[in-house]
Amino acid sequence: MGRRQLTALFLTLAMLLSQLPVTGWGVETDTPQEITQQAETPSEQMEEILTVETMVVDESQQEQVAEKLFQQVGETSLEEAPPEAPVWHTQLDDLAQALGDAMERREEQFTLGYCGDEALIQAGGGTNAVSHLFNDDLLPIAYAHTGEPTRGDYLKWHYASGLRVIMEIQQDTESGLYYHTFHIATTYYTTVQQEQEVDDKVAEVCKAIYMEGMSDYEKVRAAYDYVTSHVTYTPDYESKDAQGDLLHYSAYSALIRGNAVCQGYSLLLYRLLLEAGIDNRIISGANSAGRSHSWNIVCVDGLYYNVDATWDAGKAKYGCLLKCDKTFTGHTRDDGTGPYGARYDYASDSFYAAYPMGTEDYYPLSAPQVTGILSHSGGMTVSWSPVEGAAWYQILERSGSNWKTLLSTQSCSATLTDLAPEQQYTLAVACTDERGNLLSPSTAKTTRYAMLDTPELTGAANTASGVRVVWEAVDGAANYRIFWKKKGGGWNAAGNTTATAFNVTGLTSGTTYLFTVRCTSADGRYYTSSYDRAGKTLTYLDAPRLNSVSVGNGGVALRWGKVSGAAKYRVFYRTGGGKWTKAADPTATSCTLTKLSRGKTYTFTVRCISADGTTFASGYDAVGKTVSYLATPKLTGLGFSGKGVKVSWEKVTGAARYRVYYKSGSSGWTLAGTTTSTSFVVSGLKNRARYVFTVRCVSDDNRQYTSGYDTVGKTLTYLAPPVLTNVTAGRNSAVIRWNKVKGAAKYRVFYRTDSSGWVAAGDTTSQTCTVSKLRTGVRYTFTVRCISANGRSYASGYDQTGLAATVK
Repeated sequence: MGRRQLTALFLTLAMLLSQLPVTGWGVETDTPQEITQQAETPSEQMEEILTVETMVVDESQQEQVAEKLFQQVGETSLEEAPPEAPVWHTQLDDLAQALGDAMERREEQFTLGYCGDEALIQAGGGTNAVSHLFNDDLLPIAYAHTGEPTRGDYLKWHYASGLRVIMEIQQDTESGLYYHTFHIATTYYTTVQQEQEVDDKVAEVCKAIYMEGMSDYEKVRAAYDYVTSHVTYTPDYESKDAQGDLLHYSAYSALIRGNAVCQGYSLLLYRLLLEAGIDNRIISGANSAGRSHSWNIVCVDGLYYNVDATWDAGKAKYGCLLKCDKTFTGHTRDDGTGPYGARYDYASDSFYAAYPMGTEDYYPLSAPQVTGILSHSGGMTVSWSPVEGAAWYQILERSGSNWKTLLSTQSCSATLTDLAPEQQYTLAVACTDERGNLLSPSTAKTTRYAMLDTPELTGAANTASGVRVVWEAVDGAANYRIFWKKKGGGWNAAGNTTATAFNVTGLTSGTTYLFTVRCTSADGRYYTSSYDRAGKTLTYLDAPRLNSVSVGNGGVALRWGKVSGAAKYRVFYRTGGGKWTKAADPTATSCTLTKLSRGKTYTFTVRCISADGTTFASGYDAVGKTVSYLATPKLTGLGFSGKGVKVSWEKVTGAARYRVYYKSGSSGWTLAGTTTSTSFVVSGLKNRARYVFTVRCVSDDNRQYTSGYDTVGKTLTYLAPPVLTNVTAGRNSAVIRWNKVKGAAKYRVFYRTDSSGWVAAGDTTSQTCTVSKLRTGVRYTFTVRCISANGRSYASGYDQTGLAATVK
């Protein structure tokens, strides 16, 4: 195939340094500047030598950096390029891809070929045309962002000296095709061997920091934590630039040497995130001082957020993690207005459309919901609902347009102190990790710190069961808590109430106590007021307890338990539901009330009073003990009845029951029994014993006397009923025999039939008697009882069953 060489495309060639990815970003670097340097004219062959891109460094370093870069390539190296033909690409995209492949392999000298119907550079096009070809057409494709960890931005910001290009164009005279040969030389921040070290270390790091099942946020956080904790900013990097050590612009330096400038931080983070499948881009721009800087934007849940590992390096608490543009202060993106135009436009609508930014900072957790803010004497307690995944919670306060952290806690409530009363506070709660990094947005709530008035105590008085403390109502109070303490002791909570009085129980009689009250929240968890430290002092005495109330012949006798510390007692009574009436002020624990009206029911109680009787020293039993104070039963007679003595008496108004007593000789009274009737037969008495009988009213439950009794009573000598031994029936008669009863003066014999009552048959002094004039064939029952000598009164009872016989 015959070819002829195109002639005289360019007579002289200038070496131009145009833009290279920004290096040395950070607060230490200056504003990017374009660097231009004149080079020697190449040899006689028709070729073009130009630098397509360059790095942006401090203006003071332009000459020395450019010189070192091109010294590394060598001015004659391209002229010695191999003559053999390269692979001929027929599509510019393929040519650009081949360019990227060679750069990814870190080839410092390589040749590319392109074949087409037309010459890419027309005669007279000059170096600008070649520059535009590479900068506008080839390089954007060579390092286009595709998500491959070693391509895209990682490649774009890793070659250092730009491209030196010698271009040859030849036309095939037969086909008319133009063959373009590009001899290219460049330098990189890293070598092939160094990139292999990076590959190995990245694989090791990814295995260590990424776990199965991680969310996008967790992967971002793992990579970010690694970079910020393992990389430090390169010290004296400007001096290293001057010495030709440019590794600190690389991911290699950040990962292997542990130090880098902002470009190295961004490259390492870019690489680690893409290895985990997290899309991100490196953004060039300037900091707030206008100096060159770089950072990343990272995709989480479909939106992109700013991160700056350089500024967060070495910090436990991050300020530049997953921020939206409005909160990512101090960072201005390159917007295409510089000398390199759209190639470095990260602020265009098209870029934002391709990488949509979140409008708010990203947080993996939802905001805690504030459930209450309560003012109280200790400050203001904020409470909120728990959020799963939160390690800590921060309470923040708005100060002007900023927020300041007041405290951190693992609880879901916290108390803020040193607050100014009546001042408005805007508070918020947010979730954080163990290091204090925010994991959620915050919920703000504005409140006024307002303490309630201190409850004013108006009194403390002893009651039947304790001490009743009384105070004035406090506006806004939902609840009150009552406290007591002994001298030298601490405060003890007695209880809670929504009322303005409370009865404190469980106190020790004879002990002096101090009482006070303070307001609390409705649920009783927080105090909402202070308390009166002086309080109210009172010596507590138990209310006297009546042990017995007994109606006696001289009145009503009361007894009660001794109260420790009591100087004197006051006895009260009342009838029905009437008022209490003072009855006596004894110092003893018993008294008998004599000036009471018979036939009434009284209720009694006792209360401790001061020694001078002017003040009450205890409460009292409001129920008390009740008793009916009745007239003494009046005995109307004694008589023998059956096998005992029948005692009779007059009915007593109001009496529920009667109790009958007897005694003999010097012995005490013996209870014979209880009845609701007005007579009672006393049995079980001894023959020939002399007995005294009396009666007393008792309560219906038989537990309490309700009257006195006749101490004299009625006296009777008791004779036992005669015991029949035999009845012998004869013709129209019967012979009755019985045992002798000691003390009996005479006996009276009685008989009856089955259809008649007892009939006296006769009196005798012996122990046998013949009853005549009886009817033949009739069954008779016989009995005997003792009578007085004159026969006018019975002297014993009788056998009510008797002995029976049928007359012949």
